[in-house]
Parts: sequence; structure tokens; C-alpha cells
Amino acid sequence: MRISEFIDFLSTQRGIVRLVPMSEDTVSRLRAFEFSAPANGFLPVEPCGFDEVVDSSASFVLFFNRSLSLELEPFMDLVDISGNLVGHDILPSDRHLYDSPDYMWLSDTMFFDITKIEGKEMRCKIRSVRFRPDFLPEGIEARVHFPCTSSVQYLIDSFGEGIEDPSVVILGVDGVEKD
Repeated sequence: MRISEFIDFLSTQRGIVRLVPMSEDTVSRLRAFEFSAPANGFLPVEPCGFDEVVDSSASFVLFFNRSLSLELEPFMDLVDISGNLVGHDILPSDRHLYDSPDYMWLSDTMFFDITKIEGKEMRCKIRSVRFRPDFLPEGIEARVHFPCTSSVQYLIDSFGEGIEDPSVVILGVDGVEKD
């Protein structure tokens, strides 16, 4: 399937509002946002998923609405100063599996084990998530990266004109051919 055919096909699917191919300039601007200090918030962030997605054979800005279900899986790992895994996010339905007095919860779905931390610092590694709706053609592999707030605002300002209440991710696709 060629990129233009993929765009045409995906654009007709329920929940997909707009699909925009990413240029090298857009990737560079997003990289500056994703790897900047303000993107880190209270905890340093390593957006590993960004490179996973933009290194695909094609990458896109994907605007969608709530009728598109992104089947989530855990995608955030908390690591200590030595790089040891000390915590991660979970699916809300799995909370009962993580019942320990050694766990400190940062949110309803994110915890770390206080007995595993070396030093006083942690960082969050954000990975990409598989994108696998039922309508995705056979042979197409896709992943999404959830961009930081600055990237989201840039994407909405640059490509989201006329979209009411947009949700946006970065989509990387393998299995499509250049036009």
C-alpha cells in the first residue's frame, strides 16, 4: 500500500479526523519540544517512543476523536539513577494486582517501589504504544507516541485548524511504500 492510499483509507475510518504526513522540519521542531526541559515537568522524561515512531517508514500527525479507541497498554517506566526499573504505569483494571505497602502511587495508574530506588533521582521513560484497530490493513504495523503538551499545542496550531476539541498523537507506520 502506498502512503497516499494509506492516508485515503485511514481518513475514511470512524474516529479519524485528520492524518497529516510529517515533514523533516516538523520532526525537528517536535524533537526540540519533546527533549526540552519544560517537557519534563516534575520528573525528567526520556521520550523513547518519539524516535520509535518517527524512525518508521512513514510518520504522521493523527487527529482523532473519542470514537476511536486507542487500546492502551503500559508505556511508562520509572527508572532510578542507575537505570534500574523501579516502577511503571498500569492499566486501571490491573490495580488489584499491585497491592504492596512498598509501592508509592503517583496517580491511580503509576507507582514505584520505594525499596528499589538507588539514590534520590528517578526519570520516566515513555515508550510508544501499538496502534492496532480492527480496520488496519494486513501487513501494516503502526505505533503511536503521546507527545508532550508543547508538541500537542504546536501540532494543533500548525495542522488542527477547524478541528473542534482535537486529540492528537504521532503515528509511525511500517509496511507502506513512498509515493
